[in-house]
Amino acid sequence: MKVDHKTRANRPLGRPRRLTLPQIVQVAKEIGLENLTMTAVAKRLGVNGTVLYGYIATRDDLVRLVAAQLVQEDIQATDTGQPWFAFVAEAAIALHKTLTGPGKLLAHFLTGGLGAEVEIDRTEAWLEKMTASGFTVAEALMVHRQMGEIVIGAAVILLQVRALEQVGHPFEQAALKVLDTRAGEVPLLASEKAIFAARAPVWQRSIVQFLERVAADRGETIDSRLIEDIFAAAGD
Repeated sequence: MKVDHKTRANRPLGRPRRLTLPQIVQVAKEIGLENLTMTAVAKRLGVNGTVLYGYIATRDDLVRLVAAQLVQEDIQATDTGQPWFAFVAEAAIALHKTLTGPGKLLAHFLTGGLGAEVEIDRTEAWLEKMTASGFTVAEALMVHRQMGEIVIGAAVILLQVRALEQVGHPFEQAALKVLDTRAGEVPLLASEKAIFAARAPVWQRSIVQFLERVAADRGETIDSRLIEDIFAAAGD
């Protein structure tokens, strides 16, 4: 069969689809960090995988961009003009959900996947709210750090509980079984074995107590019931 080289030469060459970085990040968010691959993003966008590397160097870079946006959206979404203590409680809920959600953001946090750039942006938003409520920058930063450490600790424990359940060794069952056989060796612990074995979250109570102390140090009195209602409504 004779090929018409002139006709073929006159055909317009195919061009890669034009993309934008926000478009790529949005698709990556929809896929989720847990299943995120460059190939999956390219397929969703309808382009060859190599096209993405013109915008993002590696998958790790894409993960950082997505994680940064997820965290930033969560912290910004909480500022609705509410009292500072309600803002802190809502920010704590948002952070907890972000860290323990399906994207496994906590794992990225613990392995260095969430760097200073993420902290800087969301902390600035935090400071804007807290300084407007009468806190100094230093005071607001300390509250931010303390709240974060409570929530991160709670997130680690929750993911441990989930992991044990997934492998068929729930913490509560295992703890009760061991304590039943070793009650004589650890009598104090065995006397309150139900409390020890229960892995029901207590971080919300810790946040309430923490906020009461912050308010007391500032000479304020806060309505703890409002904070408890916020946690109850979140169902977290």
